[in-house]
Amino acid sequence: MNKEKEPLLDQDIEKRLRNENTDKPRVTKERNKGRYLQATIAILLAIVVLVGIIYPLFNMH
Repeated sequence: MNKEKEPLLDQDIEKRLRNENTDKPRVTKERNKGRYLQATIAILLAIVVLVGIIYPLFNMH
């Protein structure tokens, strides 16, 4: 590596490290609105499955 290019490379590295924190997108901690709908559907599906298993057991003669 040439001695002339080293300062330019060092400047570039320092610039990138300084800008690294500002380039990151801010992550917001918003709750997913579909999460509650998905949980509700999962619970309803579990109830249907359990009823489908338990109901025939009670109707056996």
